[in-house]
Amino acid sequence: GGQTQLAHSAIVARKVPPFESNLILEYLLKTYPGQSKETPPFAKGFVRPDHRWDDAATLVAIETTLNSGINLLQLQRNDIGPEQSSYLRREADRIQRDLDWLEKRATPEGFVPGEFSILDLNLICTLEWGEFREIIAWRDRPKLSAIVARYRERESVRTTKPA
Repeated sequence: GGQTQLAHSAIVARKVPPFESNLILEYLLKTYPGQSKETPPFAKGFVRPDHRWDDAATLVAIETTLNSGINLLQLQRNDIGPEQSSYLRREADRIQRDLDWLEKRATPEGFVPGEFSILDLNLICTLEWGEFREIIAWRDRPKLSAIVARYRERESVRTTKPA
């Protein structure tokens, strides 16, 4: 079995190839629980069992923001921007609507106060990537900004910044 999606990272452990970032995270959380010694502690699970649907909806909003940003970046690399494309205007608007929605759901301590959740991790990766690529403007949202600031220097985040 080879990698099924060339666009995504792959890890192979015990001959199980989880090929998408969230599947990799879930696999690692289940296979190596409690490995992080940082504070606040890293999530015990991918989503909280008692908040499964709320957490899943939040993850979808974060992933949609990232996917819209990727679409904008790829087409801008071909000299097509929102000013030339109604589709890209919708993608740019979708990013801002999703960020507004996420801002309402977040707290300054994160989506799950008391732990560094997968929601926080995915949000930070998306926002830092979007800012680095000059695709996603998000600094005007105080709670999202507070989450990034809170975890920016966490070793597991600091060592994975885009370059």
